[in-house]
Amino acid sequence: MPTTTPLLYQVLTVLIVSIYLRTRNFDFYMVAQLALFLFGPFMIQWSVGGFVNSGGVMLFALLAPAGAMVVYGLRESAAWFAVYVVLMILSVLFDYYAADGSFFGVPMRTVVCLSVINFTMLSSIVYLLTLYLMRHKATYLRLKQQYDVTPPRGLVMDAKGSSMTLNQLFSKQSPPARHTAPSRMTSVDPNAGSGSEWNALTRQAGLLHEKGEHAQAILLAQKALQVAERKRAHAHPEVIMSLENLALLYFYQREYALAESLFKRAFTLKEEALGADDPALTMSLNYLADLCIAQQQYSRAEAHFMHSLIICEKALYPNHPRIAACLDKLGRLYVAQGQYAQAEPFFSRAKAINEHIANGSHLRDLAYENPLYMNLGRG
Repeated sequence: MPTTTPLLYQVLTVLIVSIYLRTRNFDFYMVAQLALFLFGPFMIQWSVGGFVNSGGVMLFALLAPAGAMVVYGLRESAAWFAVYVVLMILSVLFDYYAADGSFFGVPMRTVVCLSVINFTMLSSIVYLLTLYLMRHKATYLRLKQQYDVTPPRGLVMDAKGSSMTLNQLFSKQSPPARHTAPSRMTSVDPNAGSGSEWNALTRQAGLLHEKGEHAQAILLAQKALQVAERKRAHAHPEVIMSLENLALLYFYQREYALAESLFKRAFTLKEEALGADDPALTMSLNYLADLCIAQQQYSRAEAHFMHSLIICEKALYPNHPRIAACLDKLGRLYVAQGQYAQAEPFFSRAKAINEHIANGSHLRDLAYENPLYMNLGRG
């Protein structure tokens, strides 16, 4: 009997596979194979003589609920695990009343009880951990399908070349803000003008960065900052841009402490020049958040992204694209931490705003903010 049961198990496995290859009936194959996974180990254990004599072969029966979880789903696997528990209880009763004698001086019934406790705990932990991971995976796939979710992008994801270049950074424009005075801080195009020393240094630093000569790029960026501080006012755009420029270079070199101090200084100067609620501050906040993500400081990154969202909601019209971008960043940050329940409301709001924009409804918002848009689309 002890040798017949394992042989029968192998014969049934070959038979099930043969039937599948002939009929291509996957449902039959999965049910039959899972049933064999579930009942086979227990039959072998009972034929050998219990927990101790079989070496705990019944643990292989966990393949049944695990396989059902992968193939059929989380709810369906619960029924298979319930049957596994029932079979385990029957094994306990069988072993306990059949136990006789001792094992190295320990009564066999005590050995059986200890074995059952260990096997029960191990089985439950493995199943619940697998269930937890599968639930998170299912939630992530649902969010990905509904909201096109990927991990947070920005400096962290694009640091090898696809991020904004230094020259592009300086020419970036901010969208118009509601209830705020016109910005006293204008964008500077490094390619424009009479080829001043600051422009030349900035352009050359950007070219060296793109070539991978980071040390030389940092030296030129430091010199550009010195020139801007010497020739310009305290919070002049060239000073702020030079600070962010140098901070980005330090970021690419993983000099996070130096980068953070420069980003914070640039943010302080922007806030001093524009006020605490100007949308131009969001770029600096996003840089600080990306810097925190690179160091896995997710709570600090969340605070920066949330600050950016609050500024945009105060200064811009309700369905502004920048608000959707802030919501999306927060959602992706939560996804990166596996916090899918927290992420979904942000993705939902961002999706609603993007649909609002796609329908052209944002033109009414623009007209409310700026009368120049009133005649948009009219002949």
